[in-house]
Amino acid sequence: MRDGANPYLAFRANPIRFSDPAGTTAADFADWWEKYEAKRRPDGSGEMQVARRAARIQQAAEWLIDQIPAGSSPDKDMFRDQATGMITTVKLVADVLSGLMGALDDPGMIVRGILRLGTGSAEGVSEWEHGDKVSGASKVVVEALTAFLLVLGGVGAARAAAMPKNPNLAGGLQQAANRAYYSQFERAAAEAAEGPLSSSARQVTIQPLVEAPPGEIGPQVLPARFKVVGGVKQVVTTGGKPLLFRIDEVTQSLISDLLKWNEAKSTATAPLTQGQAAGFPLLEDVGGIVRAHNAGAVGLPYGTVLGPQGAVNIFRPLDLLMRLLRPTAGAVTTTAAADAERDARRP
Repeated sequence: MRDGANPYLAFRANPIRFSDPAGTTAADFADWWEKYEAKRRPDGSGEMQVARRAARIQQAAEWLIDQIPAGSSPDKDMFRDQATGMITTVKLVADVLSGLMGALDDPGMIVRGILRLGTGSAEGVSEWEHGDKVSGASKVVVEALTAFLLVLGGVGAARAAAMPKNPNLAGGLQQAANRAYYSQFERAAAEAAEGPLSSSARQVTIQPLVEAPPGEIGPQVLPARFKVVGGVKQVVTTGGKPLLFRIDEVTQSLISDLLKWNEAKSTATAPLTQGQAAGFPLLEDVGGIVRAHNAGAVGLPYGTVLGPQGAVNIFRPLDLLMRLLRPTAGAVTTTAAADAERDARRP
């Protein structure tokens, strides 16, 4: 046989999806559809566009990493690790955006990705049976992950389509429709931030801590307060009123106990409150005290003293949309890359 002793190779290791009556070329609807789109579109099919961009993104990331000086001390090693991590994060964002661009230009790419599920795992099983266990297992795992991402992507895309629409009525929160939109957006942002392995508390009040003035005897950090000094409101440790802010949601990982702080702003320009603007940096750098009775679900009873926390995540409409669509873009990018690899190996 032309394709060797394995009879399933004539069907590209997937006889359920492919047919090959002549025994020479496996015919696949997804391939035919992609070739049709490649001829019809000036820039080729969505898979071709994503694969080209992915190669350029990978080359750019590798070039940038090569420009980082090799470490000759712990500090330089730390800098290199941080820079590499930052470049990797930027590459991930670029890959996500590339997948979205491909799907927007050629929506059928998502359907073709679903149709192609099964090829990678079938090839992986065949390679495992022929002794190449590392490559075979890798293909099976990648395809299982892609299927999982497609499911998450479908859910995320549905939630993105159902995102609340801003009525943009004059009058701000004085308008009932604007208040309803803000509540809906806040709820959608909270649901997007929550995960299956986390607990959450909403509308949690915090009094941040502030470092004591130099030379002061006593605690090194004290509860922050607001006081008007010379007509300007300033953060102090004595006098004035307690500096309090309310944050929309705190989540806690059930695995690591790590806390995440999330604030929803329903427009691209909605400002932080005065307390949030002053308090968020203090919570990140110094810590805070829980002044709410509703945060027990995340292990923060009233009066809990917190050390320095991670940066507060600000969710605005575009941030929320990108978060919801990230699994879809990841699945699209993965399937396009896998298909490009198969095309490259195909005689």
